[in-house]
Amino acid sequence: MEKTGSQGINPWFVFKEALQSWLRNAVAAAALYCVIIFLGRLLKMSLPVCSFYPEWMPSGIWEWLAVFLTGFFILAVLAVLLIDSLLILMIVHFTDPRNKGRVSFATVFEESRRQVLLALKAFLLLFLFIRVLVSTGQTFIFWGRSLANSSTEKIGILLATHTAGVVFFIAAAWYGFLFSLGPWVAAIEKKSAREALVESRRRVRGRALRYLCSLAIVAALYVAALWISVFCIVGHLAHPRKILVAVDLLLQVVFVTLFFTVWFTNYLKLSEPRQVDSSLKRL
Repeated sequence: MEKTGSQGINPWFVFKEALQSWLRNAVAAAALYCVIIFLGRLLKMSLPVCSFYPEWMPSGIWEWLAVFLTGFFILAVLAVLLIDSLLILMIVHFTDPRNKGRVSFATVFEESRRQVLLALKAFLLLFLFIRVLVSTGQTFIFWGRSLANSSTEKIGILLATHTAGVVFFIAAAWYGFLFSLGPWVAAIEKKSAREALVESRRRVRGRALRYLCSLAIVAALYVAALWISVFCIVGHLAHPRKILVAVDLLLQVVFVTLFFTVWFTNYLKLSEPRQVDSSLKRL
């Protein structure tokens, strides 16, 4: 069954189906992603407040105020992360290929609200896993550099520690990709974060290249559109930098929301063999 399911997944057809579904609700998806961009800009603008020190304020009062502002900023980051997760789920539900027509905002919001915590837990576990691997690789590299300065076997130590570091970086990229369906599995199928990552790995294994190719199509189109914009704007228009920033923002709105749709469509396609297998077991 796995082999048959793998042969049935064509990256171009996956992208085409996702594109058609995205076009039906592109305006709603773009509007929701604009809210994500706005929240990110707002959070970035509030960051300097935590490090600002007014000279006229007594140091004792400022220390307590700094603690309060830092705590408030951490809460704001968590709130924005939760809202962003909710908005991404809403984008995906608006552009779901299974939708036969337009869906109401209330239906999408209610469904996303029930799923957001499950998806966020799986995402945070995935992020923590990748962060641990990357940090371990960086530790090996920094450790090798410090040892090499006080050792006669400098080349051997650098080679060994840098090789170990690169292995951890590759593992972070590979397993991060294998586990990338985890948030969707957790949200849609109501699984725990750990179960979702394990299930994601099972579904992606053996079909990783087809899965990657459909995502690479979106990335290639974004790069091509960006280069065409640079070629057309630079040298032909006044204030090209400001125009390029606006164009890049527009391209992000288009291609990031399309990326989410292709990502979710891959989840649906990679889940089909599992659903067929379970039905056969019931028979």
